Amino acid sequence: MKPYPFNDIISLLIEREDWQVLIVLLQNREMSDLSDDLLHRLLPHADSLFIELVDYTMQRSDKDLRAGLNALLLDNSRLILARVFVNHRHALQQLIMEIEQQMRLNGRSLKAK
Repeated sequence: MKPYPFNDIISLLIEREDWQVLIVLLQNREMSDLSDDLLHRLLPHADSLFIELVDYTMQRSDKDLRAGLNALLLDNSRLILARVFVNHRHALQQLIMEIEQQMRLNGRSLKAK
């Protein structure tokens, strides 16, 4: 069975507004993986995608996802989600602080592994 092209899958998920699957597929993917047209189609949905990112992150509170979130804050990041969330920088910082607070409450070390 031949795999579907990444851009075709992303296009279909945008049409279906399947933000949950989009967040999973776009994590750690670089801009070179996505057409400019699809980026422009994603940008108006940044708020919906961000809500899904928060849900995704909080559901995985047993894992330390701070490094991935910090990568979205880098000025020179090549990640798709960094570009999509360019106007959500403060909210990303707040999410990272919330994760750290939850880790402290659970007695987990804040040191990256």
